[in-house]
Amino acid sequence: MEETKENCGPDPYGRGWEHGDHKAMMWHLVKEAKAELLKEKIKKRLEAVEGKKLDEIANMLVEAKMEMRKAKKEFWKKKMEMKEKMMEIFSEGEGEQE
Repeated sequence: MEETKENCGPDPYGRGWEHGDHKAMMWHLVKEAKAELLKEKIKKRLEAVEGKKLDEIANMLVEAKMEMRKAKKEFWKKKMEMKEKMMEIFSEGEGEQE
């Protein structure tokens, strides 16, 4: 009987073959390695062809994120200042209304 993923029992790693099925495991590793290598080659080509454009976009996004972070920090600072000032205003008039 031919060894395929369908007729092999599950291994402890969930790959669909029995623990001793080294042939299937090796074939799986080869396929994974080939896919990883292809991915690396695609990344290299993209870097060569569009690297400068992607760098510019990445820089723009990072700058925008940093500006948003700064604005958010300033917003919370102003909010706390207003809250403290309101508490001062309310606490000033507490003794007068009795």
